[in-house]
Amino acid sequence: MFKQYFKQVIYQLKENKLISWISILGTAFSIAIIMVMVILFQIRNANYRPEVNRDRTLYVQFGERFWKNTQNINSRNFKLSGEVIQECFYPLTQAEAVCAIAWNSKALAIPGKDEWLSGQVSFTDAEFWKIFDFEFLSGKPFTKADYMSGIRKIVLTDEMARKLYQTTDVVGKTLYMQSVLYTVCGVVRKCSKWAQFAYADAYAPYSSGGVWMGEGMEGPCSCLILAPDKDSFEKIRQEVDILIERYNQKQSEQVLGLRGQPYTHFQQQFFVWDSQMPHVAKNVTRYAIILVILLLVPAINLSGLSLSRMRRRTQEIGIRRSFGASKWQIVSQVLNENLLFTLMGGILGILFSYLSIYLMNDWLLDSDPYISAEMVASPTIFILAFLFCLILNLLSAGIPAWLVAKKDITDILR
Repeated sequence: MFKQYFKQVIYQLKENKLISWISILGTAFSIAIIMVMVILFQIRNANYRPEVNRDRTLYVQFGERFWKNTQNINSRNFKLSGEVIQECFYPLTQAEAVCAIAWNSKALAIPGKDEWLSGQVSFTDAEFWKIFDFEFLSGKPFTKADYMSGIRKIVLTDEMARKLYQTTDVVGKTLYMQSVLYTVCGVVRKCSKWAQFAYADAYAPYSSGGVWMGEGMEGPCSCLILAPDKDSFEKIRQEVDILIERYNQKQSEQVLGLRGQPYTHFQQQFFVWDSQMPHVAKNVTRYAIILVILLLVPAINLSGLSLSRMRRRTQEIGIRRSFGASKWQIVSQVLNENLLFTLMGGILGILFSYLSIYLMNDWLLDSDPYISAEMVASPTIFILAFLFCLILNLLSAGIPAWLVAKKDITDILR
């Protein structure tokens, strides 16, 4: 049966070349636009190395300060201090891992050379390596014992290692960071800047004194909390509330607020530096409307072409109906034939979407050279592409086919 449908599609391609190719290319461009949006969503939200635990990570990026007696805001949207991390997040019992991250731009140089390179250094703790899965090209991460003792060890990316030493075989070598001597303990593959919490040029324990950790509530830190599973999110939030309340009871004049944090990975993308909660529902609705429009507009245009094809096949449909074919059999055949057209357009659309990502990398992805195949290609993307093809097929072919098939046989033959 499928072979017969395929032959029919080939015949229609030869018989109505212009209409057929307009239909295929119209489908292709529609799928391409939608797939570009899906790929960008994948890059921002899916699990990929090194951020392999996005779906079960909670984020605390800022705090707010209130006067204790009046609850009036004193200051909002500041990064957290090491003191807050130590008292309010490290004690979490429901979490699998908790890490603090403080990013800072530092000057790096190797001993004996006067050339200094500026690099973004991620100051963190040993739990960082449990939350993120980096590809180590050599060496290993600094350990909890290294962090606790404040040993000055550093992990470099392969890019920074080549800039400093012209090689990645640098484990055991030393470098100066702001005139303080560190020892290289590992080299990792540089990741995309879209992995924003893992991205840096180098990684060092903040206990080594390379960064100011703040006093009181305010400092340079963000906090990441790895949950055992998604079902633990609410328990972790409740425990955070308890620890924050305990911390605030010890404060004399001001108290700390987190405005609903910790957020999920999806929520924190919509965080803005003001007094409001992330507008997740509003943004999801906006993107859903855009997707519907991108599907509906080409579907209406393609349905016109499909209706034109149906009218050309009116006699064929009438003869089949007179020999006992049901309306559903007619519609089913048309849908299956049109699905092949749609799939051809869908395959072209996927190719167009990746070509667009490649050609417009500077506009869509901020000229990121570290976009990997894992980030832009996954079974989910191809399944979604197929679903878009199915929906477009139903919208553009199903309605015209039913309108023709439901007519009276006599009217069709006449």
